[in-house]
Amino acid sequence: MKALPMEDTRPDARDVTTKAEEERASMEVKALIFHAMKNPRDEERGMREIERVAKIPEFAEKAYYSYPRSKTEIFGPSIHLADEFKRIWGNIVTKQTIIHEDEDSFIIEVMAWDLQTNVVSSRQAVIKNLIQRKDAKGYTQWVRPDERDKRELIERHHSLLRRNCILGLLPR
Repeated sequence: MKALPMEDTRPDARDVTTKAEEERASMEVKALIFHAMKNPRDEERGMREIERVAKIPEFAEKAYYSYPRSKTEIFGPSIHLADEFKRIWGNIVTKQTIIHEDEDSFIIEVMAWDLQTNVVSSRQAVIKNLIQRKDAKGYTQWVRPDERDKRELIERHHSLLRRNCILGLLPR
């Protein structure tokens, strides 16, 4: 009689790593929520601090963006202002992820989570894997970015989405 091979019951190293990463992420979230509940925000103090910081000239210069578009001026709160609101308001966590990438484009997602109110604001964007460059004759062309340009392109879009997510969590 031929012996049957024994089934290997040892866990796959990838399964162990994945399980450990999931457990670590779960513990991190629990710690963040515990910290937020133990240290609730003082909204009045937060508003006073935002007003105080907005009066600092160096910060005020970076707090808003403005650029011409057609015959109008586009104007709004900058990522610097949103990040400062996040810091002062407290108990807000942001996460940025590239959720898909291929040769022609990539999809990014940004999420902001108010741990105290359990409100989540998220945004996604599809970005073409192209940037504008001037050729030798001075004409603008769309070209594939090198690694540095691609990193800057991704960071620029992450910043825009992060700003919108954070501002979406704050009181009007």
